Order: sequence, then C-alpha cells, then structure tokens
Amino acid sequence: MKFTRLCAASLVAVIGLSTLGGAQAFAAEDDAAKLTSYGKVEVTEGEVGGGTDTKDPEKPTEPITDGSGGEEDKDKEITTQPNIGTYGIQAVSNLNFGTFSRQSATVEKFARPVTIYGAEKDALGNAVVTDGKLTPDMNDARLRGQYVQWADLRDGGNGYQIQAKMSEQFTNGSNKLVGATIDYSNGVLNYNTAQLGAVPKMGATVFQLTEDPQAEAVVVATADAGAGKGEYFAEYGQSKDFVDVNGVQNTLDTTASSVKLTVPAAVAASAPTGEYVATVTWTMVAQ
Repeated sequence: MKFTRLCAASLVAVIGLSTLGGAQAFAAEDDAAKLTSYGKVEVTEGEVGGGTDTKDPEKPTEPITDGSGGEEDKDKEITTQPNIGTYGIQAVSNLNFGTFSRQSATVEKFARPVTIYGAEKDALGNAVVTDGKLTPDMNDARLRGQYVQWADLRDGGNGYQIQAKMSEQFTNGSNKLVGATIDYSNGVLNYNTAQLGAVPKMGATVFQLTEDPQAEAVVVATADAGAGKGEYFAEYGQSKDFVDVNGVQNTLDTTASSVKLTVPAAVAASAPTGEYVATVTWTMVAQ
C-alpha cells in the first residue's frame, strides 16, 4: 500500500514537471509571435493668412472668395490677409454705402450686403487655388452681413482681444466728411461647432466708430488665457434662415440694415462731390 502511494506520488511529480516545461516553451513561442510598432507625429503651430483661408461667416467650414474682380482693396467685397502668422485677422468685409446727393438734412445710409462666392472645388473636394487665390464659383453667390474673421493657432498664448477703430475719416483729397460715424448692430459670434475648448466672449454687438483720435478702440471679442483657439467670425447682420451655434434660426434678413453711415446735415449740404473713403482697422491684440 505504501508502494502504491509512493508510485502515485512519483507519477504526479513527473507529470507536473512535464507540464511546467511545456508552459515555458509555449510562453517563449508567444513572445516571438508578436512585435510592437510605434506611431509618431509632431504637432507644430498652425498658420493663418496668406489670402486663401477665407470662409463663409454663416457656414464656417465652407471656403469662399471675392468675385468682384476689384483691383484695389476698397473696391473689393472683402479684404484678405496677405501675411502669414500663427494668429491674426484673416479677412474683413469692405463697406459700400452707395451714393447720396447733397442735402440740408442728416444723411443715413446702410452698407450694402457683402456678396461672396463659394470656391470652386476639384475632384477630391479641395478648393481650387489660382495664382495664390481661391477660384470663385460664380454660380454660388451669397449675401452676408459685414464681418471680420480671425484665428488663433499659437502654441499656448494668454488670450486676445479683437478691436475695431476708425483710423481715418471719409476723405476725398483734402476734403473730409467731418463728424461722419459708422454704427454697427446685430452682431453675432459664429464658429465651427466641431471645435472643442473655450470660445471667445462676444464684445459689443452694437457700437459706433468715430473719427475721434482719442476714442478707444471698440472691443469686438475677448478670449481668456487658453481660450479662443481655432477660427471665428463676428458678423453684423445675418441672412434669413441663418442658424446660429445654439440652433436658433434667423427669421429676418438683416444683411442690409445693420451697418449705418451717418453724415451731419451741415456736412451733407456742403461736401464737395466725389468718392470718399474711410479706413476701419481691425486688430487682434494678443495677450
């Protein structure tokens, strides 16, 4: 009986040793059956400007361009940023108040809506660039309110302000429309809602620009430290059916009734005839 038990114990021991050796062999084979590869990517600061990153202020993912063909910036619908940086103003619309006749009453004229065009796209869906500019699709005209577009793609950064100021009064040679003002209203902030992170805070949605050199610039938008990354638009006047970032649909077209020129009666009655041009400067002040 003792022998039997001993033999049984010995048999178990032999089996145990045999199994242990097999497990070690299988483990070695498993290690040789796999190998790790690595993926690598480097993130650098982005670039804005260059004249080809303009987009629709009401459809922030869609590239657009100016189809007016104007040679001078004042004759174009929009002025695009020719310089390239990691942050900055990308595009601003130009104000066209049309014509007024001399009169002994205060003149009030609203700027015309901005006419923009969708960009032609190639077979892959990419916007076509010709001579460094987006190629307009003349069958895709859109009317928009006056707007400014900006972006911040810096590494880090302590926030910024978007500011507007009338840097030069309406002038024709030595003649000026002294006391003329520009009023903006119906301002909204728009952006690609797929962007993550904190967005800027909209500043004044209604404001007036004057020729007073002592007047402070109007703060259009403010981004706190770490906020405001990506691309944004402030638009003054929106087309009918525009849907904002909160899903609210616009029921009234205000593109032609949101930016107003006012000329005092005394000036309107005596100003020499001719074309007068003012300058509004939009600045992104990095903190």
